[in-house]
Amino acid sequence: LVGAPFEYVEDDEGSFGGAVYIYFSSGEKRKRHENSKVFLKPIKIRGPGVYSQFGLSIAHLGNVDGDSHKYNDFAVGAPYSNDGKGEVYIYHGAKSPDVIKTEPVQVRTFLLSLNFDTNGGFKFACCSCIMIKSRS
Repeated sequence: LVGAPFEYVEDDEGSFGGAVYIYFSSGEKRKRHENSKVFLKPIKIRGPGVYSQFGLSIAHLGNVDGDSHKYNDFAVGAPYSNDGKGEVYIYHGAKSPDVIKTEPVQVRTFLLSLNFDTNGGFKFACCSCIMIKSRS
């Protein structure tokens, strides 16, 4: 996953700000100078609005949907979407580019009460937690 929060695109579908690129391994061994064989063509998820900065933060969530294949799901932050309130977009992981969905399964909007500082610094935080089990 690669975030591109400052990408801006105008095309037949409209104007979009921010993007996330999903790269899947080709699964092929490569020889020296064959870098083009490492990844398949990336899947692009476009941001919700021109100034949303979609993709500024990306977090690994683990298998939150509980699918039997245990594919990792992920969250994408857009701190200025929804009139500057900020949103987090949840996506389910998949095995290959032809199966992954580019529409979020859930969108959460920040409330004004969560803006802990006047410049919106809180909205830039998006992280993941990993549980580590110790052997006793």
